[in-house]
Amino acid sequence: MTYTAFMHVMPEEKQHGINMHAMRHLIAETHLDDHPGDYIGAAAKLNDEVEQIIKTYGDKDRTKAMRRIAEQYEL
Repeated sequence: MTYTAFMHVMPEEKQHGINMHAMRHLIAETHLDDHPGDYIGAAAKLNDEVEQIIKTYGDKDRTKAMRRIAEQYEL
């Protein structure tokens, strides 16, 4: 199923499965898409340190991050 899904997303790439690093990335990205800013949840799913998840997947664009936070707390 992973191969079929990958071929739908990137048909030009020839793959035969997905490696562990790519699977971790997929899990983290999917979790953070569904739960923006929930680095603790992503870290729990990956059994990793929260600091590492923030370093790897945290917003690099401070303006974008601040805008997202402001939108969460709009009155």
